[in-house]
Amino acid sequence: MRRVVVLLLLAAGCRQLFGLEPPSRGVVVDAPSSDTADAYVPDAGPCLAASTECLSDVLRTCSAPGATPVDTTCSWGCIGGTSSSYCGRLQPVGGGVTSDDLNPSSMLAGVTLSGPLIVDGDTGAIGTTSLPTSIRPSGAGIQNGIGYAVHGNVAVFRFASLTIAGGAIVAPAGAHAVALVADGAIDVAGTITTQASCVNGGGLLGAGQGGAAGADAVGSGAGRGGTGSVGGGGGGHGGQGGVGGQGAVNSNGPTFGDAQITVLLGGGGGGGGGGAAGGNGGGAVQLASNTRITIAGGMNAGGCGGHSTGGGGNGAGGGGAGGAILLEAPAITISGALAVNGGGGGAAGGSGTGANGTLDRTAAAGDSGLPNGGDGAAGAITNGANGGVAVGRGGGGGGGIGRIRLDTRSGAASITNGAVLSPAPSDNTTCTQGVANIQ
Repeated sequence: MRRVVVLLLLAAGCRQLFGLEPPSRGVVVDAPSSDTADAYVPDAGPCLAASTECLSDVLRTCSAPGATPVDTTCSWGCIGGTSSSYCGRLQPVGGGVTSDDLNPSSMLAGVTLSGPLIVDGDTGAIGTTSLPTSIRPSGAGIQNGIGYAVHGNVAVFRFASLTIAGGAIVAPAGAHAVALVADGAIDVAGTITTQASCVNGGGLLGAGQGGAAGADAVGSGAGRGGTGSVGGGGGGHGGQGGVGGQGAVNSNGPTFGDAQITVLLGGGGGGGGGGAAGGNGGGAVQLASNTRITIAGGMNAGGCGGHSTGGGGNGAGGGGAGGAILLEAPAITISGALAVNGGGGGAAGGSGTGANGTLDRTAAAGDSGLPNGGDGAAGAITNGANGGVAVGRGGGGGGGIGRIRLDTRSGAASITNGAVLSPAPSDNTTCTQGVANIQ
């Protein structure tokens, strides 16, 4: 009789250890923020053998017989069954960031950025205009707790966690698209802007360069240039650019890319008019985290305005298309603003430029001189407006809309009622959400 009782107790203990039936007691482990309920994880005694096991989102590891089990909460979920189980890992999209870039490291620091700062994707330096290396010096590797490497066309900056403080303005710069990645949380209370690309020498951030006077823009989505009185076409990306005044129907920049942002590229540049240059496309920025992304501030990857001629008989430059914003985390919460609006076209009778894409759902105005430049795309409007036409001269076309992608564990970000997205998921297919690629 005693032998029977002992055997029954041993059998019950094994069933509890491998999660086959609820034990008499247990612990509640907080589930990842993408879940709505806590996960029940049974207690376990000493390991009976080396093994790994998934218990909801918890990976239980036994290193050897008699060892104490080690429980690890998997932010991207636990994959497997009673053997060969492991924590899932994000397989980032965009063509630059890798899974290894999100690995934790004791050499990386939790960083808070405040004030106006430039993040230089060409050199790895982070600092102010007057002190460009005050936060991080130039050079590859981990320095001052921040990692930097260039993968293809993407400059990847690594942190343990990242906070962009309220009121801070962080301006990525350089030729490469920029990615900010962390194993921990990324919280944006300030503003990330690519508008440095709208200033000569400010860098393109993976976008197309506007054409010089009379020349086509460079890169994907390029607007066509115009000679003499013809205005340059607006750049394209998620939507087409506007046709330059007096120009051929196909002078506007075409769409390119895909909804998933498989390749992280900025918007197409505007074509140069007969007498003025086109605006650069908006840059490309990616945030990736193993924990969460919170946007209470804003991210602006709007296109740049085309240049005006100041009168005479020459055409004006087209506006650049909006860029790209790519966010990947188990949970994304947006209460602030994201915008990838197109830039306005220049005017053949004006002396300034079309407006740059702004951090709202308002279309960037083409310069108002006559003939005017076309407005840039914004909100639910995907294509830039055509440039104005007058006798002997034409305004530049407006830039098309860019692309926004939100990848989470559940497939849907938390977007509050006060959030402003241009475009928004409900507008069109240039702002999309999906389930992150986990392996």
